[in-house]
Amino acid sequence: MGIFDRFLSTKSERKFALMVIDRLKKSGDKRDIRYEGQSFRLLLSENGQPIGYAVLRNIYDEFHATGKADQEKVLSSYVRSALSYLKGVPVDFADARPDILPIVRTKSHLEFMRLRAMLEGQGTLNIPHTDLGEHLCLILVYDRPESRIFIDRAQLEQWSTSFYEALEAARENLSEIEFAFASVSDALYASLTSDNYDSSRILLTDMVDELRLKGDPIAMLPNPDSLLLTGSKDYDGLRLMLDFAKEALAEPRPMYALPLKLDDEQWQTWSVPDGHSLSNEFRVLRLHSLASDYSEQKELLEQLFELERREVNVAAVEISDDKKTKTVFSYTIWKEGQETLLPVTDQILFVDSKSKTIGNTSWKSVQDLDVLLEETEHYPPRFRVRGFPAKEHFVKLGLVSGA
Repeated sequence: MGIFDRFLSTKSERKFALMVIDRLKKSGDKRDIRYEGQSFRLLLSENGQPIGYAVLRNIYDEFHATGKADQEKVLSSYVRSALSYLKGVPVDFADARPDILPIVRTKSHLEFMRLRAMLEGQGTLNIPHTDLGEHLCLILVYDRPESRIFIDRAQLEQWSTSFYEALEAARENLSEIEFAFASVSDALYASLTSDNYDSSRILLTDMVDELRLKGDPIAMLPNPDSLLLTGSKDYDGLRLMLDFAKEALAEPRPMYALPLKLDDEQWQTWSVPDGHSLSNEFRVLRLHSLASDYSEQKELLEQLFELERREVNVAAVEISDDKKTKTVFSYTIWKEGQETLLPVTDQILFVDSKSKTIGNTSWKSVQDLDVLLEETEHYPPRFRVRGFPAKEHFVKLGLVSGA
């Protein structure tokens, strides 16, 4: 993107942000709202004290991806949701129960919310969830026509209700909502209700069992409004799933491009078997999803370390091609002399203090060495390293001579 393009983009973002502020104020929002262009968000405060922020990227992308006839609907929905704090959630669980629903998000989505809360000095964010495979999770919302409110730990405690009791109520509520399912060439099935809960319908495993699938049920949730289903032994279905997922990931609010397999009524992360003609394409999609998450995480962590005046290198994830095997792989760089947060990648490239490349090896090989990799709380996962492997480690890895 050139300088002129960046200028036009920044100008358009500012115009959109001011339009949102104007709509919020006209709809009764009494908070002080200030636009921060660098991070494209609204800073919220009351009585001179910061109380939160609203990131505009997703709604901006959704607004501009929607036809002009529906843009007003998108904006009105956002404003109603932003003003949900005025109405709140019922005090008693019995009153709230009919309007509790489950939503699927990436686990990184919760991580980014947590980091942004720390940047704003808002303390610990505590939204209970349960894993859905390796990279997705289920959380609960209180759903009303004008808004959706995340249900946090404090709300559950006020109701004297466990997360799993509320999740079961949410599952029952979801099953009672009518939805549309379409079949593509009798190979791929897709939920097409577009009510923000299509991906959540992965919980309705009784519905999945009724589908005529070749092999084990395989699902992908590339965004909140997409649930794709096929069979593990259906080549045409997997091919269609891959193509549909690529399109869905290009739409606003992308999630994660990793298939799930239904195993004993539980969804588990699934990989297309090595040697399958589609395995490399699925792998490319997965690696780019993961690299995107790591990139956003890196940006937030760097802001946090700058605020804390700490010198920590947040290593990036890179994607490359293996010309011999014609496959793709991820790698990161471990540089000597820096405290570093390493992402989990296929390969690690070692660079000494003089910026000389020593060599590369697999992540597993490094884990097998007697070097300290400190696990952190971050997601996607990162490991903290404060030192650098010694010569004997590189000899063991076959990267330098033992002489």
